[in-house]
Amino acid sequence: MTDRDKNDIVGGVGRLWLLFKRHGRRIFSDLNLGFTFEQAMVLFILNAEEGLTIGRIAEQTDRDRTTTSRMINGLEAKNLVVRVPGRDDNRQKRIYLTRLAKEVLERLNHLKVDFDKSLLEGIDPADIIKATEVLYKMADNIEKE
Repeated sequence: MTDRDKNDIVGGVGRLWLLFKRHGRRIFSDLNLGFTFEQAMVLFILNAEEGLTIGRIAEQTDRDRTTTSRMINGLEAKNLVVRVPGRDDNRQKRIYLTRLAKEVLERLNHLKVDFDKSLLEGIDPADIIKATEVLYKMADNIEKE
């Protein structure tokens, strides 16, 4: 790594994100679970915070609403999510995990744990904490704009 590369945070984060997606797609393809890595990301997002709207899921996955809606349709057809009318506005549907999705996510949790281990292998725990703090601070800076 050159000195210039050490200062190219955008390049580093971009490379990491590309490799992360590529690795995730390969794992999900090999497992042949019947849904994509991108759909799994939606399930993990809903596992952390159920009842999100399609718009909010689109924001978190960096997809447009139409693509996100198609992903939700696919997950709904597989009985992994349900759409529930909002309390204040019946037109605005909230997305919830089904019992089946929660069981699937529980079985997949080891993949996330294994991936975290391989991703962080050989990195000092203090560096991981500092890097996490810096990444969240950078995200906060971008959100302020």
